[in-house]
Amino acid sequence: MDELLEAALLPSWASSGYRARRAMWGFEPPAPLCAGSIALVTGASRGIGEAAARLIAAPGVRVFVVGRDRAALSAAATELARSSGAQVHALGADLGSLESVRALASAVRASTGRLDLLVHCAGAMHQTRALSPDGIERTVAEHVVGPHCLTRELEPLLAPRSSVVFVCSAGMYSEALDVDRLQIDVEPFRPARAYARAKRAQAVLGAQWDLRLAARGARAYVMHPGWVDSRALREGLPRFAALMSPLLRSPLEGADTIAWLASTRPPGPFGLYLDRQPRRLHRLVHTKVEPGEEQRLWDWCERVVRPRPVEVVA
Repeated sequence: MDELLEAALLPSWASSGYRARRAMWGFEPPAPLCAGSIALVTGASRGIGEAAARLIAAPGVRVFVVGRDRAALSAAATELARSSGAQVHALGADLGSLESVRALASAVRASTGRLDLLVHCAGAMHQTRALSPDGIERTVAEHVVGPHCLTRELEPLLAPRSSVVFVCSAGMYSEALDVDRLQIDVEPFRPARAYARAKRAQAVLGAQWDLRLAARGARAYVMHPGWVDSRALREGLPRFAALMSPLLRSPLEGADTIAWLASTRPPGPFGLYLDRQPRRLHRLVHTKVEPGEEQRLWDWCERVVRPRPVEVVA
């Protein structure tokens, strides 16, 4: 039944897919983090990120919630602390700005010496092409470069048995990884295509981080939440969101696998998770990653996030 759902795509990624699998496998609500755990969730002011923070929070847990909309973030943090009993810290940051990412990491390092969970959920589908303050196409900056920089900055804090979760998208299935064309600067800008390419790169980057973190006993996972009723979807794909509205998942349904990965840390090879099960990373032959592209992506991210030397004028 699960294989039939996944092959059909629409019922798999819609709310019906989550409900069917929950019934088949008797999903219990995902366990929150253990008391004493410390987590950071980006994009936590609303939507899937806010739902993920709710699912992992519990008394004795410290949660750093990060968002760009400071008013919405403050309201979400206050409600999270009230409803969960967790110790909640609201930190405003723009994942599309390396300066902002580094300031965020500095604030976290000043507050804790350990991190058990890092969830990358921030990002949006932009309708026009724009550059970040660092000269990077905004979609790539938020979904690829920013998460890489933040993981890099916080890597020394990741404890053994910690987890990094990249919240990806099924949109990546339509695109291959091509580092040279990642920023789409020579063709008409298509928001959905830019988003899909960035999400494909994010999934590949997650696999590279899983290899790197193995030495410290940590893991990186990539999941996709299915089609979720969120502000990001309504603003990014308004027609699709209106058409699919009765079938969309709730943010809590979309965030379920994030919390499940955090609490269970499933063993085994790297994979893309949906509804608590590993899924194929590729559905189309043309999206297979060419040899060497994974390393090229890593090397490009490393070059981009490397602090530039300060020029001294004599």
